[in-house]
Amino acid sequence: MKAKQWFSDVNFFKSGEQDFTTTLSCQLDTGATCNILCLDDLSIITQLREPPMDNSSVKLKLFGGSTLKPVSECKLHVQHKGQRKTLKFQVIENKCKPLLLAETCEKLQLICLKVSDNESLHQMSESPMQNPLSREELLSKYHEIFRSLGHIGNAKIVVDKSLTPVQHSPGRVPVVLQENVKKKKIPQSGSAVW
Repeated sequence: MKAKQWFSDVNFFKSGEQDFTTTLSCQLDTGATCNILCLDDLSIITQLREPPMDNSSVKLKLFGGSTLKPVSECKLHVQHKGQRKTLKFQVIENKCKPLLLAETCEKLQLICLKVSDNESLHQMSESPMQNPLSREELLSKYHEIFRSLGHIGNAKIVVDKSLTPVQHSPGRVPVVLQENVKKKKIPQSGSAVW
């Protein structure tokens, strides 16, 4: 099932004092943690080939798990239905639609959360990073995963010590096959085996 995407037209101002606007269609993303804008759109808004930008210390983690380093960050004046705000954007080189996080969408009245009196509202927050499990804790806690590995027979693994070790991320299992993999309790390709 493909997720539905929401877009809304938002006015971007060159500066806080000017009324000249650039209207861009922005993606509303309640799961995002920052506002995103591509360098081409920033140039259009500021009407400068090389717009003034600040260094960004952010590293963006994309939906698929890969990371992306923004080229910079900037503050822009935006308006939607009379709500005019100054917002921080992470600027990336890749061409994409501007992306607005949930907090920005609420400030600009692009989204509204309605909860009735008899419903409770829970907010999720990031928990502090836990210490990694030791080998013993891992084998004890997830023993059912390692139980059916079996014996590979008489095998000899030769390692070329002149090569630098490389760590690869685990291979993804297609959604249609995930349930079968869980039933068989087979390690996914790229999974470490102790």
